[in-house]
Amino acid sequence: MKRLKRRKRAFIISLIIFCLLLITVTALAGGGPTFLGRAFVTVTSPVQSGLTGTGNWLGERLGYFRGMAALYEENRRLTAENALLVMENSLLRYLEEAVEEYAMLLDTQLRYSNYDTMVAQVRASDPGNWYNRFIIDRGSSHGIEVNMPVLANGALIGRISKTWPYSALVESIIDDGSGVSAKVYRTNHVGVVRGDVELMMEGLVRMGFTSLGVDVAVGDEIQTSQLSSYYPPGITIGHVVSVEVDSRGIASAIVQPTADFSPVKSVLVITELFYLEYGDW
Repeated sequence: MKRLKRRKRAFIISLIIFCLLLITVTALAGGGPTFLGRAFVTVTSPVQSGLTGTGNWLGERLGYFRGMAALYEENRRLTAENALLVMENSLLRYLEEAVEEYAMLLDTQLRYSNYDTMVAQVRASDPGNWYNRFIIDRGSSHGIEVNMPVLANGALIGRISKTWPYSALVESIIDDGSGVSAKVYRTNHVGVVRGDVELMMEGLVRMGFTSLGVDVAVGDEIQTSQLSSYYPPGITIGHVVSVEVDSRGIASAIVQPTADFSPVKSVLVITELFYLEYGDW
């Protein structure tokens, strides 16, 4: 049985070799395709078509993956460029804000050049949108003392209420425990600017008067008065945004402070003490 199978296999192989030789001779002779040639082509055409189709499919897939790889590289390049642009824009904004901030501090320093001053950075504050109390990075080791006035944006922002060796607590004029003797610059009428719990949420303060016939109007500038215990006279506080008169005819004004309390980044401390026994109350 095994011998018979070997003979069949040898016969088939010999037949295939013969057909191939016949096709080759016919092709070399320049004649048209023979019966065997046509038969061979007929038998091998499906295989050739399949191989061609597979090759085309593989080519398309390779082209697709090459395109995807190119897109991935382009996306990665654009992402990196975008990240760099975002970083550069952030740095430019930071530098612009820093320049603007120090320009304001320099302007404030020049405006009140008759006083000794020191620049300080804000390091922490009470929670909330408005800085009614905050901590600066200068303390007693730098010569900072309690009740020294603190300025920002060319105007009064508060005073030192507590010190540590390398930091100090500032109580701002919008804090509900604050009171500043102030005057209407236009008329010299004196009153007291106090922090108010409700107004503090809007960054405003109230100025009260004790006498009748006070001349105060919207737009008037409010400054520290000569009666202030902690502050030198003539320091800008803010401007009147509304005026109220009670049933007794006594006026009060709502004042928008000039200093920015939302948030404070840098301040100027007047490193001098001003004391008047009967001043702010």
